[in-house]
Amino acid sequence: MTDNLIGKMLDGYKLINLLGAGGMASVYLAYDAENDRDVAVKVLPFHMAGNDTLRRRFAREARM
Repeated sequence: MTDNLIGKMLDGYKLINLLGAGGMASVYLAYDAENDRDVAVKVLPFHMAGNDTLRRRFAREARM
């Protein structure tokens, strides 16, 4: 598990805590300041982001 993103901003979400990590992504508890709510944010690791097949799979999963 990696927690090096904790405390960072990602597309308007402040990553607060690592909730879990799997083979493809990590899920963080994050704060959405625009809507004043906590959310879960799933992050594809940087080393996988360059793989078009994995990015499409990740995007397809997000739409479901």
